[in-house]
Amino acid sequence: MNILKELTQKYQGKYTKENQKSINSPLGKLNFQPQEGVLFIDDTKITISINATTGAHPVGEPFRITLHLENSVESRLEIFPASFWDRLLIEKNKHITKNLATDYCFKTEEKRFLRLVQNKNLITILEQDEIYIRLYAKENQLVLIPKKGIKDLHQFENFLQLMKILENEVSIR
Repeated sequence: MNILKELTQKYQGKYTKENQKSINSPLGKLNFQPQEGVLFIDDTKITISINATTGAHPVGEPFRITLHLENSVESRLEIFPASFWDRLLIEKNKHITKNLATDYCFKTEEKRFLRLVQNKNLITILEQDEIYIRLYAKENQLVLIPKKGIKDLHQFENFLQLMKILENEVSIR
């Protein structure tokens, strides 16, 4: 059973998938099948979507986990893996561990950053996986994209815990 279907069954969500679509490209035939799961966990709507791809030139389409915020937010929040240039150009930060400082970039207000890096659960989860997190304030959405997909339910629950921490953080004004 695929992980998305397994998650929607565990959390009594709704699973949908579109018919498989095919296109012919210069590289060969490419097939893709959009899938989505909608979950309500602790009265919070979470959608998980992926475009599963197969064929002559398969690409790794990432999962996209979206937490829909109830209240509007106006702040900025981005957490993403640091590139080589980020590691060279960004000054050392005394508030975070060396691993986290070399692995991730944080784009947010300084007060929020200082509160985030004091949360041990957040730091532990970030150090285990490579993930991209972005707050889309206009849409009231917090989006998490794991670089290597979702392996199992335990990993998804870690991502969920991380998103709940961030949801609480962005709701603080």
